Amino acid sequence: MPVSDLVRKELDVAAQAAVNKLGTNLVAIDLTGQSLLSEAFLIVSGQNPKQVEAIADEIGRASCRERV
Repeated sequence: MPVSDLVRKELDVAAQAAVNKLGTNLVAIDLTGQSLLSEAFLIVSGQNPKQVEAIADEIGRASCRERV
């Protein structure tokens, strides 16, 4: 069973936010039926700890903006 439409939208928002902060090597992992905590997991690389922090902050802000 694939991830739900809501999770797919959240992954899209998070991925776009990561790309906006120059995140690289994005990989989304479908955990449907494998985990009780999450349907999906997004992995993003950054060049240094400061950039990784900026990526995480931007994903958080973008997720909050998209919630209605």
